Amino acid sequence: MSVKTILRPLCMALIAMQAGDLTAQDEIQRVLVVYPERTDLRGFSMMDAGLVGTLQERATGKVEVYREEMDLSRLGTEEYLASLREHLREKYEGDSFDVAVGVTGESLDFLLGDGDPVFPGVPIVFSGIDDDELDDRRLPANVTGVLMRREFAPTLDIALRLHPETRHVVFVAGTSKFDRRLTERAKREFQSYAGELEFTYLTDLSLEELLAELAQLPPRTIVLYSTLFRDGIGQGFVPHDVVAQVSGASSRPVYGFLDQNIGRGIVGGHVYSLNTHGSRVGEYVLSVLSGESPSDLPLVDAGISETQFDWRQLDRWSIPERYLPSPAVIRFRDRSIWGQYRLQAVGTIALLLFQTGMIGALLVQHVRRRQTEAELRDSESRFRIMADTAPVMIWMSSADGRLTFFNRGWLDFVGRTLNENLDFGWANSIHPDDREACLRMYAESLTLRTPFHFECRMRRHDGTYRWVLCTGVPRKSVTHAHQGYIGSCVDVTVRKEADFAKLKHSEELAHYNRIAAMTELTASVAHELNQPLGAILMNATAGSLVLNRDTPDVDAVREILVDIRKDNQRATEIIRRMRTLLQKHELVRTPVEINPVIEEIVQLVSFEAEVRSINIRFSPAEDLPTIDGDRVHLQQVLMNLILNGFDALANRPENRREIVIRTERTSPDGILIAVSDSGPGIPSDMLSRLFEPFFSTKSNGLGMGLSITRTIVDAHHGRVWASNGDSGATFYVSLPVLIDTSLGRGLRLDLSPPARRRSIRDPRGVRSALNRATSA
Repeated sequence: MSVKTILRPLCMALIAMQAGDLTAQDEIQRVLVVYPERTDLRGFSMMDAGLVGTLQERATGKVEVYREEMDLSRLGTEEYLASLREHLREKYEGDSFDVAVGVTGESLDFLLGDGDPVFPGVPIVFSGIDDDELDDRRLPANVTGVLMRREFAPTLDIALRLHPETRHVVFVAGTSKFDRRLTERAKREFQSYAGELEFTYLTDLSLEELLAELAQLPPRTIVLYSTLFRDGIGQGFVPHDVVAQVSGASSRPVYGFLDQNIGRGIVGGHVYSLNTHGSRVGEYVLSVLSGESPSDLPLVDAGISETQFDWRQLDRWSIPERYLPSPAVIRFRDRSIWGQYRLQAVGTIALLLFQTGMIGALLVQHVRRRQTEAELRDSESRFRIMADTAPVMIWMSSADGRLTFFNRGWLDFVGRTLNENLDFGWANSIHPDDREACLRMYAESLTLRTPFHFECRMRRHDGTYRWVLCTGVPRKSVTHAHQGYIGSCVDVTVRKEADFAKLKHSEELAHYNRIAAMTELTASVAHELNQPLGAILMNATAGSLVLNRDTPDVDAVREILVDIRKDNQRATEIIRRMRTLLQKHELVRTPVEINPVIEEIVQLVSFEAEVRSINIRFSPAEDLPTIDGDRVHLQQVLMNLILNGFDALANRPENRREIVIRTERTSPDGILIAVSDSGPGIPSDMLSRLFEPFFSTKSNGLGMGLSITRTIVDAHHGRVWASNGDSGATFYVSLPVLIDTSLGRGLRLDLSPPARRRSIRDPRGVRSALNRATSA
């Protein structure tokens, strides 16, 4: 066999192989990438750059990339998806793709559902899906992908490391389906911090409201920014743009979870690299293009997060680099000439401008500042020594109402540490029955910035409760800015017990006074009882006569029984009023309408007035507000004044004996009761002594009725006085109306010790206000 015969088949084989290689190289492979949103969004543009860059750099042949942007945040209706499917069917009719990439779960769902008829059987590589989303999906054999590890807790740990004083975490996100899914994942990860931190999720506000809320965050707060495709009123946004507004408006540091937000105002965080994620997706696409089946490519968790910080934000929030975790990438570091030699340049300019004379002035200013600082330290030292040696309990609060200082007297009294009393922990020493009222009054004063004082029971170190008088006054700076409160608490248990004893004695005297007054009305009461009892007797006699007839009239008997029942109820009511006035009764204030109280007393004394030939007139004012009082004691006040008027008319002609009672509203906060008689009046030299104990203008008087009247009125925080008119005397009783105490009830206060939690207390407060106190 010749050499030519042997070489000819080999040459033909080589030519065929080269032709095959040229055909493979000329073949174009097509990749379709489906995005749920526009690719001009920063996150998707970074992922697209990583994906396409990998395909261009590492593909052995020519790869064409087609992109479809569904814009779901603005157009994601069922009708739109159906029309999109038809649009893609017409657009790519007759075309085929080698790989389809579904970016996020929405795009994958479209490819598996509406997209399947358009691109039947095409291998699919997904991206941007975390393990939570994957749990709900059953993937066919033609699907594989790169999982995205979304983690929120590592960034929170970093923020807490840089801000160990943090007590409150504000999480900012939007209301789109994607926004809410991330928020729910974050909530699950943050559950382990529930006992240490207070979390606020600002997810349902408009962007304008959100920025206003962030601008007034309290100290010890950090902000975590997720994504915001749609705000609480449905406005669509680009999250990459929103983060700059959020960071610019926030009064506290902002941290994030995506590297695309570094450089937009966030301090940093354990961020996920979307560009690197796109590169890993590109590697999987290349594997499928090279002939591997998606079923042979396992789902991979890229795990490509790293700790990054923005140097400019570290400088803004005064965070030293030495506190950063290692390893950490610091971006946007100032490498300009000014940044490198700023201190030297400032020093040189200062020397040139000020020279020797100005240096001398700076030295003088420095000395004066040192003197001022020394005086300030000395003043603070003197204040603490004075406060700790004072015989009262002294406290001080900041402008938001949190207590920041307690003297030694306070701490020794309650037997609790300073840390347990700080903020609103002091309220745990207040008696549970007094706590809500005390906190409400404190909240009202804090809102109005007015002085206050109140009495309450406070637990002493030995477990007993002592009555204390608490006072507080606002503190203002030299520019009249509100700086908080300073106040004191004084143990007034001895005085309080004396007041209780005095009140008990006054109640005994009031009881004897009511008995004496009712004694004077014995004839009136007997007459008033005789009327219903006599009617009952006559009706009973009439009933007997009807029943003795041969054919008794049953209807007539029924009417007689109804009359007997009414008269019995009338007699029962008379006896009830008598028993009420005669029984011992402690003063208990409840809402009372004063006109019915007066009408009842007028009815009780009406017969006595008739016996004495006295005309009683009552002129009630309409729509009087309710007062906070004791009904029985107020009846006693009116009875004393009316009977006093009866005695004043004893020597007047019968046709000139008259008592007029009227009520009126004198102000939004008070009402007035006036009892006038047509008697001779009161000698002017005796007007000032009328309400003194044992002083009487009557020869047989004990001088206790009006004294007891004043005691009862004083207990109602009212006032009683008398004056002479054109004819006779007039006694006036002024009483406060029932005050609406709703102010401050919405405030929330956290009463646990600061050492046991890492959240901002409040009530929030005036959050938290003060939202309450403890009405929470």
